[in-house]
Amino acid sequence: MDKDKLIKMAENPHLIPGIYNYCDRWCERCTFTSRCLTFLTEEEKKRESGYSPGSDEMNEEFWKGIRENFLLAMEMVRDFAEKEGIDLEVAMESEEVEAAMARWRKGVRSPMLIIAQKRRWIIISWLIIGLKERGNYGRK
Repeated sequence: MDKDKLIKMAENPHLIPGIYNYCDRWCERCTFTSRCLTFLTEEEKKRESGYSPGSDEMNEEFWKGIRENFLLAMEMVRDFAEKEGIDLEVAMESEEVEAAMARWRKGVRSPMLIIAQKRRWIIISWLIIGLKERGNYGRK
């Protein structure tokens, strides 16, 4: 979906602003789908390409959609920055950004984070083994 189409969809006064921030991605049970920008954009993507986002996360189309969403978001950030007279290159070199990056780097080496990451991989491995045993892993 291109930026102009997304902006036009977002300008619909019938939509509830920010409702997608509380989304659990269980659209078939949600009573607000007709007023949700996320639902409407997903439906539009289905119409354009025939792709169903929830069908298979191992699907190449799923990752292509994620990539396109990030590229669209970056395009919109650049447009906004240009409109507001913000030089993103200068902004990224600011002391605040450097301080935030330093805090992030310190957190990456946090013992608690390392333990959490190890446990995450144990759980993911356990799930994959279970799916393989049931014959549900890698099906298309």
